[in-house]
Amino acid sequence: MGLLLAPMLCLAQHADSMLQRPGQITFFFPLGTNGLEAPNCVNTVSINLISGYQGGLDGVEMAGFSNHLRSHMRGAQLAGFANTVGGNVYGAQLSGFANLAVGNTSGLQAAGFANISAGETKAWQAAGFANLAADGLWGVQGAGFANIAVGPVQGAQISGFANVATGRTAGYQAAGFANVVTDTLLGGQISGFANVARLVKGHQVSGFINVAQRVDGLQLGIVNISDTIGSGMAIGLINLSAKGYKAMEIKTHENLFVTAALKTGTTKFYNVFTLGMRPTKEALLFSYGYGVGTKLPLGKRLALDIEANSHQIVENHWRYDHFLMLNKLELSVSAKLMPQIELFVGPTFNQLWWWEHRSGEHPYAREIIKVPSWDYDWGRTQMSAYVGAQGGLRFSPSFN
Repeated sequence: MGLLLAPMLCLAQHADSMLQRPGQITFFFPLGTNGLEAPNCVNTVSINLISGYQGGLDGVEMAGFSNHLRSHMRGAQLAGFANTVGGNVYGAQLSGFANLAVGNTSGLQAAGFANISAGETKAWQAAGFANLAADGLWGVQGAGFANIAVGPVQGAQISGFANVATGRTAGYQAAGFANVVTDTLLGGQISGFANVARLVKGHQVSGFINVAQRVDGLQLGIVNISDTIGSGMAIGLINLSAKGYKAMEIKTHENLFVTAALKTGTTKFYNVFTLGMRPTKEALLFSYGYGVGTKLPLGKRLALDIEANSHQIVENHWRYDHFLMLNKLELSVSAKLMPQIELFVGPTFNQLWWWEHRSGEHPYAREIIKVPSWDYDWGRTQMSAYVGAQGGLRFSPSFN
């Protein structure tokens, strides 16, 4: 029944087994006999000054506030506040606040606040705040805050804050904060902070952290966490894979530092965290650093390790009294002595940079360099380049 301040025009032209109508042009008034028949009428054109309530629509419906259909909608609904359909939607729902389809949706839902499709959604949903597809999405969701798709997704979810898909997702998620796929992702996730998926066959790119059970693709972020990385790679400052590459080693260099290193990630790309120590005549020097590396197999027992590391060197404590940085490109051939123990040796290519407040000379720089070097002087900043060597033992425990 229409709640109207003016007559509602109903052009009833179709037959429906559940919805009855006279089959000619009639005018519905709020308190008249025709108004009582509105819930049983399928309209072709419905114009409601405030709000309308009819049986169905095969055409166009407009209202200043809201439109409500008991059955299906084929065509378009336009309302200043809300549209609701108790059955399937084939067409477009456009409103200033919200749209609801209790059945399946094929077409477009666009609202200033939210769209809800309780059935299968083969449509585009665009909302200022949030979209919900309650039984799978084949299309695109775009929202200012969040998108939720319950079931499989084939398409894209784009939001200002978060996207969630609970089924197999073939497509892309892009969010300002986080994306979540509780099943397989065939495509990509891009977010400002975090991405989460069970199985990734594509890529995860985030401003901070990516999490997946298995990755057959790419993880790119500051922190990447996985159980297994198959035919893929994780690139970040910290890469943690439960079944990935892990190693601990003790080594020494041409500068006589004894260095302990922890490596984590995959053999294709791993992170290196180091701590070193070396006594001198005047002070005890410490070093701490970070680097990245890759391990290339040369056979069953041999491998080539390529690493780039940067070490900050301090004396007696961990403060920056003098800037002293050692950058190293390290190549080494490793040989398995036992399944979990490797012996490695190889050349290093080094740059030692130093700067001091009072003069360009550093009290310990020359003490560190024990081999011939190429020296460069830019006033208070100096650099020495030289070739050296390294060697040590590496322990690679199995976490499988």
